[in-house]
Amino acid sequence: MKKRTSWKSSFGFYLLSMGSALGLGNLWRLPFVTGENGGGAFFLFYLLFAFLIGLPLLIAELMLGQKLGVSALQATRDVAKKTKRPYQVFGYLSVLLSVVVLSYYSVISGWVLHFMARFTLDVFVSQNTPFSFEILLANPWLQVLLTSVHLLLVITIVSVGVQEGLEKWIRSIVPAFFILVIVLLFRILSSPDIAPIFRFLFYPDFSKINLDTLNRALAHGFFTMSVGFGLMVSFGSYLKSEQHIPTLGFRIALIDLFVSLIALLFVFPVAYFATQSLESDPILLFNVIPQYFQTLGGGAFLGLIFFLCLYLASLNASLALMEALMSNFQSLLPKSGRKPGVWICSGVILFLTALWISAPLLGLKGSGPAFLTTLDHVAVNWVLPVVALGLLLTFNYAVSDKEKREMFVDTSKPASVIMESHWFFVIRWLAPILIVTSLILQALS
Repeated sequence: MKKRTSWKSSFGFYLLSMGSALGLGNLWRLPFVTGENGGGAFFLFYLLFAFLIGLPLLIAELMLGQKLGVSALQATRDVAKKTKRPYQVFGYLSVLLSVVVLSYYSVISGWVLHFMARFTLDVFVSQNTPFSFEILLANPWLQVLLTSVHLLLVITIVSVGVQEGLEKWIRSIVPAFFILVIVLLFRILSSPDIAPIFRFLFYPDFSKINLDTLNRALAHGFFTMSVGFGLMVSFGSYLKSEQHIPTLGFRIALIDLFVSLIALLFVFPVAYFATQSLESDPILLFNVIPQYFQTLGGGAFLGLIFFLCLYLASLNASLALMEALMSNFQSLLPKSGRKPGVWICSGVILFLTALWISAPLLGLKGSGPAFLTTLDHVAVNWVLPVVALGLLLTFNYAVSDKEKREMFVDTSKPASVIMESHWFFVIRWLAPILIVTSLILQALS
């Protein structure tokens, strides 16, 4: 099969993988999930599951893409034809998952844009009016407009292509993000009140651990590694055949977990300073933190940097998810152009965002943020593990053991020889058993 467009360099691939980890999944989701589940103990199990299960599955998905040179949807359809088993269901589920996650993250990205604009005005035109999240929530049309602006930027970048659009922009966005984060982290970590935060985040209290906590740690490990979205299958299809996947996968895992640590140290202290509480919730970023920055000297500038970092992170993740959708879309309609595909996918996503925004008006359960949190819980804790398992089974059928060994082992890298048997054990037995057990326990809890 003819290989598709490839990355210009491994550096561009690392940056985009970092970009998917940088997204609101770590900067928005991880702090409140960590706060809800006991702090350090949850974070420890999250790290354990990310390396023990997430990394082997990440390597498997990259190998599947590199070997077949197709998207996750096409790979599952091909295996379904050969085995006469409905593996294509997992391909379609990965597309649905990407669409749903990108739709509600686009709404949240619109919220970030709103506060970024407010702080920009405060920097250049001093205002005394307090920032109110409730005013934004009460204005559905403003939310739709902000979401549309975000999606339009995503469309503009992704429609150009992998090398000239995606890779070029990511090379600019990720370094800018880290420069801004370092500026703000220096201010945050120099605070004399930082000790309780470090104690909560890095001293595990195992009395706060239960089965639901373990399930969430496993699911967030998949989420951070971008496993189960089909995203890494698509990225793997752009890799050159001579690139050693386990080495790439290990480096991506280190980058993702480093980003997770940065995310906690970036968001959690600000939330603590704003509320004087170690507990967290999904809307803290928008309900309390903007008002906290208004009380600080130079707070408008710090607030602008904070929400600019959040937006760059959300843009990174949106670009990665949209590229995965485009890869799957071109599998369904190979003769269609890239730009029409981007517009069609974005139109579907914009329709869903309008639905999520109007959910309270339609009488659906919960307020706007609560409804999005429910979507996030179902998507990440239920659907994502199922799709991750399905893509793993697809990989095990699509690639023979001999081919797996040839792709995994590099004699110039002794670690790959040592880790081969461990990797095979995880992808054959440990990962499937642990995922199924986790879903059963979650259903019973």
